[in-house]
Amino acid sequence: MRVIFLDIDGVLNSEEYFDNHADELAVFNNENFDTFEIFSGKSQMYKLIDWAMMRIDPEKIALVKDIGNVTQAQVIMISSWSELFFYENILIELIKKGLPIGGSVDPTIEDKSEAINDFLNRRNVYSYVIIDSNDDLITDPELKRREVVTDDEVGITKTDVIEAMDVIYGKRRVLKDVQHS
Repeated sequence: MRVIFLDIDGVLNSEEYFDNHADELAVFNNENFDTFEIFSGKSQMYKLIDWAMMRIDPEKIALVKDIGNVTQAQVIMISSWSELFFYENILIELIKKGLPIGGSVDPTIEDKSEAINDFLNRRNVYSYVIIDSNDDLITDPELKRREVVTDDEVGITKTDVIEAMDVIYGKRRVLKDVQHS
């Protein structure tokens, strides 16, 4: 099994995306969702799901889909969004948008390296990449070698996609091993 361990903040969204959609996102600073047309007639749960999905850039979803399509890798979420009580609903929406989500790491394990290693120890994973914007959260050296760190300002890019595919196919790791010997 091939896996893409995927974070949301700084990967599927970015400061640039938030700046470009400031007006739409500003509605969420107002607690009365019912005053906005996009929420009219929806239950509170659906309003929260819409709120979350508006914070995710569709172009970034497409880039991650490309990785999954080319490598046949499943997405395993490693996001702090798992703390949201409607997280499973967000995953369903991401699946509807085409992300090949196969689940999440154990949300009760707070350390990302430990959570990823726990997942790897319980599954038959032969290749993986970790895509996250915070390079300080992965502390295990072997995991670090398989990490693609995105820029919070722009989120995942085409360059990151190529690098992620190289990691999954073992190309980057071989190059790092050669460079360090």
